[in-house]
Amino acid sequence: MNKISGDIPIVKAFVYNGGYYMYDTCKNQLLSVTREHYIEIVELLRIGMTKYKALNKRTKIYTDILMLINKGYFNSIFAEAIIHPESDYISSVLDRGINDITLQVTRDCNFNCRYCLYAAKSKLERTHEQVNMQWDVAQKSLDYLITHSKDVDKITVAFYGGEPLLNFNLIKSSIDYMNEKLNTKSIVYNMTINGSILYDDILDYLVSKNVFLTISLDGPEEIQNRHRKFSKNGKPTFRVVVDNVIKIKKKYPSYFESNVKFIPVGFGDEKYEEIVSFFLEMGVTEDKIIYLPAGMEGIDYIQSNIFDVDTTRAENMYQPSKLDTKVLTLLERIYMDKCAMPRKWHHNGPCIPGFKRLFVDTEGAFYLCEKVLERKEFIIGDIYTGIDKNKVDQLLNIGKLTETRCMSCWASRFCNICAAYCNDVETDRITSQQKHLECDRQEAKSLLFLKQYIDKTKNEY
Repeated sequence: MNKISGDIPIVKAFVYNGGYYMYDTCKNQLLSVTREHYIEIVELLRIGMTKYKALNKRTKIYTDILMLINKGYFNSIFAEAIIHPESDYISSVLDRGINDITLQVTRDCNFNCRYCLYAAKSKLERTHEQVNMQWDVAQKSLDYLITHSKDVDKITVAFYGGEPLLNFNLIKSSIDYMNEKLNTKSIVYNMTINGSILYDDILDYLVSKNVFLTISLDGPEEIQNRHRKFSKNGKPTFRVVVDNVIKIKKKYPSYFESNVKFIPVGFGDEKYEEIVSFFLEMGVTEDKIIYLPAGMEGIDYIQSNIFDVDTTRAENMYQPSKLDTKVLTLLERIYMDKCAMPRKWHHNGPCIPGFKRLFVDTEGAFYLCEKVLERKEFIIGDIYTGIDKNKVDQLLNIGKLTETRCMSCWASRFCNICAAYCNDVETDRITSQQKHLECDRQEAKSLLFLKQYIDKTKNEY
């Protein structure tokens, strides 16, 4: 019988550091078991509940497993349908509750970064282009936000590139327009920049409008200059960026403290501690450092020698040996929630596309957020026709691509797959095959969490 028939328990049995464990999804509980119990559980998972109960073995181990079954462990079904709980609210939320818009003000950039998808030689995506958003597109985008945020008290307008400050005039016009049109709502402005175009007039304006900045700076001079060069001449970028950072700190110390954060992008052969120490020496507290592992899609594989340094650590960028603190904390919170899973269920990850992070490209197309590739599969409308709610519903209920697997997945509580993970870049389609690949990663992540949780609470086992 298959898993959906309700005969195979939704349980993960595994061995770790000489110990034997069982995680029960429906109970959301991790149990330490003996080797003998572990062998019995593996047998149950192999043959299914019906055959197992028919064994009628006269052993204590068998009796113990039956006792757990009677207490509600080894449940075989937790969901009858894969339906996202927010599906019923799509129309009302998108009509009146949009709270965040991101404008792609330019596709151009004055940097050429090794790991940037748009500067890559892998050709998986477009390259940087000298294309800027025009004011009529920005205005229609902002008007759409105003019209569709009537139930929202606080909205966010973000500016995205390329390097957004290459189109500073449009950013300035957008901020001035929003401040003039809206005086009943709180408006937050933010952008991620490379830190090279913070001329005095630009900086003074950004500070006067309380714009939040996230500066991409990879750390010490050797690291920054290895990864991030000026696109026109290949010259190093470290000195220009750091001088601008120092200028912000000296000229506007309170703004620097409250409104500026940093994103270092690191590789497996670089020491995280060294990068953090660099920022600490600059007077940047650790809570303002958003460390990101380099995405391999944008790597120049021909010139890169990253795999020559430590291939094991490089591979760990795909399969990390340890979850970072933020992810671990989130998964621990999920593990502490022992509520029963509803019969109509969908895994975590998807939010209503266009609701929290509506992304508008330079031509006015709407994408579900700025994190996705600029592919047609992720377009959910445009500034002229509005949002396609049927497309939104499809992307929100991405679990239907792997419905059978989702309904019997032991890692379902910890899963956070959204549509952004499910696009096959070769065919430019969202596919079940691509989703299955991400499902495998989610199961690996979930198992890694359970092992880290065991390490953290080992005295309890």
